[in-house]
Amino acid sequence: MLRNSLVILLAMVNVLVLMSSSSVFADEKYSFGPPELPADVPKPITLHVRTEPPLSVDEILRRSHGKIFHAKVGTTVQLRVEAEYEDGSRRDVTQTLYTFYHSTDSGSTLLKQTGEVSFVRPEKLPFPSLKEKKLDIALITIAYGRNIIAEIGVNIVP
Repeated sequence: MLRNSLVILLAMVNVLVLMSSSSVFADEKYSFGPPELPADVPKPITLHVRTEPPLSVDEILRRSHGKIFHAKVGTTVQLRVEAEYEDGSRRDVTQTLYTFYHSTDSGSTLLKQTGEVSFVRPEKLPFPSLKEKKLDIALITIAYGRNIIAEIGVNIVP
């Protein structure tokens, strides 16, 4: 039952992220989000995200849903974002004009555009069945320009 509820939650989060990614990052009519990378700025092939201090990976959720981090309520971390380029080189893009951070769950995360994120417990979780199981998963999307996107999931526990 817990696994089914979690699968449904993650599917809903992914749909929301896809919807917000297409509207927040890809559509020029919106005034928020990162600006498009200029032609003279090299475009990376991928982004790598880590946390300082490092968060542990939730092994139970990892088996069924890939890499989801585990954080206790009250934890604050700094996200570090590196862009990787075709030649294999990497560059820190944590705080640039072109880097933008977004969380699907602003009630569980306090996210700054510097990459600092604090995990808090909201008064009410969106699904009553999840409140009983103490599951609160936030998906954080990091964009560099409008088309280079990375995501991390964090299970926030008491």
